Amino acid sequence: MASALFVVWCNNADFVSFTQIAPSPPYVSSQIPQWTTLMNQSIDRHKTAINTLYTKGARTIIMPKAVNIAATPYYSFLGSTNKLFIKARTDEYNIAFDAAIIAHVATKPGLIVYRPDTSALFEQALATPSAFGLTNTTGYALSVVANQVAVGPNSPGSTYLFWDDTHPTARFQMHLADLVQQMISPVKVNGISRSGNTSQLTIANIPLGRQGIVEGSSSLQPPWNQDVTFTQPFSAGGSTTGSVNATSTAPSRFYRVSFPVVWTWP
Repeated sequence: MASALFVVWCNNADFVSFTQIAPSPPYVSSQIPQWTTLMNQSIDRHKTAINTLYTKGARTIIMPKAVNIAATPYYSFLGSTNKLFIKARTDEYNIAFDAAIIAHVATKPGLIVYRPDTSALFEQALATPSAFGLTNTTGYALSVVANQVAVGPNSPGSTYLFWDDTHPTARFQMHLADLVQQMISPVKVNGISRSGNTSQLTIANIPLGRQGIVEGSSSLQPPWNQDVTFTQPFSAGGSTTGSVNATSTAPSRFYRVSFPVVWTWP
């Protein structure tokens, strides 16, 4: 149990239930106390889940933040004012969720709880879908593949944000996975060997299928210049370690590696 990784992500489902328990829209400020009560109950249930897992030996847990469910196709019938109401409650929830989980984990020696900001990632995808390899953030893929026997990564609907009216597609799931991976095992340069004007960088924890950028600086100060781009393909057998050659014309050179949110799979 101590070496296992557990994921507890129930707050989105909680928010769906809130819309069914709380008074129906239109949502107004007088309803906020009832929503606050429901949100606090959700946070308490997450703390109970931590207690249960910790007692059984769990020491590493992932608890993503809630996303704005009002942006899903399921809630397309809501007007803009009602959607903003739910978005505001979601933001309030995530602030309280963070504070509560941090305080609770402090009472559990040896426990690590990662809280990836899935809310921010979701908002980024809605605002700039093309940066995520997406073309549709309002409909859902199932509506365009319903009559197909098999659905592949390049099938109609594969560039949608939503698979059905509430859940994300495999394409966005990949971004979610990368977000978590980079919290648990971030990309790092394990070693550098230099030959002439070329430096070979050994890089670990590379996200598969994502384009990486190596930038260099002679003084650890701007400007940082792009030296090379690279991609660790899925055909690499699952290995997340690779070598990249970068320019090295100065007597000393510093490097940094980044992975912009750009979809390159398959």
